[in-house]
Amino acid sequence: MASEKEEVVVDEAAEAERKGKGVAVDDTGASGVMIDVVSMDGMTIEMPVAAAKLSKLFSDTVESNPGGKDLVKLPPQVSVDTFRNYVLVYCNKHAKVDAKGNSIVSDQGESLKDWDMAFININVKPLYNLMGAANLLGIDELHDLACYKVANMLKGKNTEEMREILNIRSDFTPAEEQQIKDENPWAFGR
Repeated sequence: MASEKEEVVVDEAAEAERKGKGVAVDDTGASGVMIDVVSMDGMTIEMPVAAAKLSKLFSDTVESNPGGKDLVKLPPQVSVDTFRNYVLVYCNKHAKVDAKGNSIVSDQGESLKDWDMAFININVKPLYNLMGAANLLGIDELHDLACYKVANMLKGKNTEEMREILNIRSDFTPAEEQQIKDENPWAFGR
């Protein structure tokens, strides 16, 4: 009987992964198995195994040491603040599972998609840090969510507005910019 339950949980996790729902299921159930994530400065942060499995980087470590207390190193490019305040929160939310492996609705009844949209509504600098962290840690759905937010921020903006949002300084003098606009009116809606 226990093996049937394990198969169902694993099958639901595989189905959720196939559908791209971003749901991680810890096959040990809700036992609260944790791994230690260690930063470059030696700070240790505990992370549930189910949440860690959302990261390709951490998942490999967890899979290679089943049943043991895992120690994973946080890449030096990922700040502890970004990891703790954003990555860990996102992964914990997406890894919440019941006995059947369902993770579509949170405790408050809000859909995971609604929660994601509220979660990603952050300032530009933490958003860029989060996008980089998600990319380095291999959390594709979080990376896609952050990229979606940046794309929406840039949508309908002119060059100057995009530069301001992205904190990009122009390499051209005002005279050079005007010359480019005059030579390429099609690119500037003229």
